[in-house]
Amino acid sequence: MGSAAAFLLIVAIVLGTRTLRNFALALLPDAAVTTFLALGVAYRPTARVNEPAARRLFRPGRRTLPRPERLLSHGPP
Repeated sequence: MGSAAAFLLIVAIVLGTRTLRNFALALLPDAAVTTFLALGVAYRPTARVNEPAARRLFRPGRRTLPRPERLLSHGPP
């Protein structure tokens, strides 16, 4: 999950700078740190949910989220 977030951020940077034609080299450290932080921010909750104790708490909590089919219907829940 974390590597996917970092990859998407790198793709966004490359596409947003017209394949790095408009990329200032002074921003390279900022881009590297931002990519590393995106990796960490996405990885930590994923690793936390994979622990046995947290997984037991996450599964029942996930059931309280609205389901897509219920969001599209106009009837009572």
